[in-house]
Amino acid sequence: MVVQGGRQVGARIATYYLSPGDEIRVSVLGSTELSRTLKIPPDSHVFFPMAGDINVDGMSIPEFCQILVEKLRTADE
Repeated sequence: MVVQGGRQVGARIATYYLSPGDEIRVSVLGSTELSRTLKIPPDSHVFFPMAGDINVDGMSIPEFCQILVEKLRTADE
């Protein structure tokens, strides 16, 4: 990474961390009734059907996806 004139040049930070006020669009393949947009409230806890309450504060989008998929898989068993 190179910093030039106070700006980062070259490689960019690709990881985004979720925080209150963000919106997450979730699409569940084969289950349109579960697909929805979630807005992260001030306490950072989102509720998703069949998965329950998830604290997403400081979580990356891939981390959220992994946790949600695992929770949905175990709910289906």
